[in-house]
Formats: sequence, C-alpha cells, structure tokens
Amino acid sequence: MSTANIDINYGAISGLSVDVSEVSGDLAKSATKVSSVSVSSSGFQMTDGCNSFSGTVAQQINDVSSEVSNTADKLSQTANSVSQMEQEAAESIEKFFSSLGGADS
Repeated sequence: MSTANIDINYGAISGLSVDVSEVSGDLAKSATKVSSVSVSSSGFQMTDGCNSFSGTVAQQINDVSSEVSNTADKLSQTANSVSQMEQEAAESIEKFFSSLGGADS
C-alpha cells in the first residue's frame, strides 16, 4: 500500500467520522423534540399513554444516537490508526531510500 493510498483512506475515514458525528447530533436533537411532545387534554383519556409513548420513542432515539456516537468514536480511532500507519510507512520508505544512498540511518 502506497502512502498515497493511505492518505486517501485516512481522509475518507476521517470525513466519515465527522458525518457520523453529525448524524448523532441530529438524532439527539430529534430525541429532545420527541420527548417534549405531550398530550394534555382533559377530554383525552389516553394522555398518560401518549406521553409515555413519546418518552419511549425519545429513549429509543437516544439509544440510537449513542450507538451512532460510538461508531463515530471508533471511526475517529481508525482514522488516527491509519494516520499513524501513514507516518510509519513514510519513515520506512525514507529509511529504505537513505540506506540505498549509503547514508547512515
């Protein structure tokens, strides 16, 4: 794998990490909106059930948001690993060419 390929992969993974983080933020906002929905009508007998349902939906969205956030963290860690691999590969290539030239390494 050339360093150019590693650069491209790092950029793609890093960009994906940012995208996933944004999705996580959007989901958290949606959960907040859903949890704020309440039914309050004296003539509506299922008010508690509806409010409980919106709370459940909000919790499920929060759960998904947490998983998406964890995915973003893992992608960020992967991007960092790829970046480190890129640096190590560049150092190895430099060492190799230095040794061909007879320079001390």
